[in-house]
Amino acid sequence: MSHANIYRYYPSKMALIEEISAQWLKPLEAGLHEIGDAPDPAFDKLERLIFALHRAYRDKGETDPAIFALFSTAAARGANIARRHYSRRDAEMRRILEEGMPGHSFDPADPKRALVLILDAAYRFIDPVAMKMDLEIPRQFLEQRMARITKTIFRALNSGRI
Repeated sequence: MSHANIYRYYPSKMALIEEISAQWLKPLEAGLHEIGDAPDPAFDKLERLIFALHRAYRDKGETDPAIFALFSTAAARGANIARRHYSRRDAEMRRILEEGMPGHSFDPADPKRALVLILDAAYRFIDPVAMKMDLEIPRQFLEQRMARITKTIFRALNSGRI
């Protein structure tokens, strides 16, 4: 297919990138929503969500590096597709946090700060731009490090100081 023919369907290169990215993000986001809907305790759901994000990005980076590079570049530029994806990801995390509020699993003083803590602490493992730099690190080592960070996040959330 020629470049001219592609632009009959997509008004710009960014529109094409967004469509390609959306095709592989839809099942990931549906999976995150399923995790949020699960009957598991909030701690378990949050851990599964973090690992699901990491594994999905890692899998895409390994099996389809060109598409992953397109999306991570779009994310670095703050493209609409990345902002929408982050918004959906954050909404699922927020929902799990609210479910695990006092009397349940978590005891954050400020749920907004708790979400920021999760995103900051897990950044290296759940941000496609950061993950792009770590694709050469063996998966098992990153997942071990991510497990330690996740435990640290949970201790902080349970402390009531966040």
